[in-house]
Amino acid sequence: MGARNWSGRSGWASLGLETEVEELDGRGEKVVIILHAPGLDQFRARSASDRNFHVATVRQGRVRAIRACRDREEARGFAGLDA
Repeated sequence: MGARNWSGRSGWASLGLETEVEELDGRGEKVVIILHAPGLDQFRARSASDRNFHVATVRQGRVRAIRACRDREEARGFAGLDA
């Protein structure tokens, strides 16, 4: 199972959705993770182009925190990357 074709048996997969890692980018201990799950917006109140945007804080090789963001610009800004 590669990072580009991650899919589990719970969560979105249980709704019949496949998830792909669309973007990984980081600076220091902050990593932007953008996931694309075609069809996801039909299950939520706010449209986000079928994507979820997260910033993980990684220290000493371990994920210490994950922050959900509204969009790519918010995630990249929180991680200290140019939007």
